[in-house]
Amino acid sequence: MTDFENTLCIQYEYYEQTLAHLLTLKSGVFPAGKNNIIHPLDYCISTALLGDLLGAIDHLATNNIVHTRLAPEHIYLCARGPVNWLKIGHFESAVALVNRLDVPGKCQQQFGVFDDLDEKVPLCLAKYMAPEVVRNIGYNTSADMYSVGAIAEYMFGLNITETARSRITFTDHSIPRNYCRKLYDIVEKMSDKDRSLRPTARRVLATQSEYVVYDYLDVNSVPIKSIVMSNSHFFDNPFVQKYLAHKLALNMVAEVVVA
Repeated sequence: MTDFENTLCIQYEYYEQTLAHLLTLKSGVFPAGKNNIIHPLDYCISTALLGDLLGAIDHLATNNIVHTRLAPEHIYLCARGPVNWLKIGHFESAVALVNRLDVPGKCQQQFGVFDDLDEKVPLCLAKYMAPEVVRNIGYNTSADMYSVGAIAEYMFGLNITETARSRITFTDHSIPRNYCRKLYDIVEKMSDKDRSLRPTARRVLATQSEYVVYDYLDVNSVPIKSIVMSNSHFFDNPFVQKYLAHKLALNMVAEVVVA
């Protein structure tokens, strides 16, 4: 065995910002949950991010990995694209399932998972964690889907416990209301405290055509251009520029910012 084979190599990757940072910027452009009305551009940005996040979670689930502490602060964004727009970090509490079996609560400590939530996990992160993880009663890959549901609530400005499904609508009435109602149903199921009722990431991805409204968004319309021009602090963000150009063909973003 050579000296090199005994060497531990660590590779670092640089990501410009987290999803938490981006969502904070976005909330300054589109006030979340105002009168239960969602702007179509805000909705399209959020559904694109949700789709990429679900793709990452599906990859983890396929490999029997449970992250357990998924939160916007642990999701990194990269303007390089076009495949890895986001990556999930902070795997210090992740668990590999053996033969796809649940992780029993009493055995969590041997996997290096927390044993005292109040002392070791900030409340800002704990709110995204599945109830079964918080209570230390055992879990499986559905725990991460609960986290995705909680993140989606934040991204879309929803409050599943207070907002009625029938009242969710778009500012642009040319877009059928049933799209955001379908999204509400999906987020509600992902956020269910009963893990057996949560859909898998792959199942949600398979129904994207039922809640994604890209075809209805006119990126060249005056309202869209007006929003871009009046919110350069958000749209001149390198990640936002490249991401929207790739996902929504919103290529005029860079032109507006330069002008």
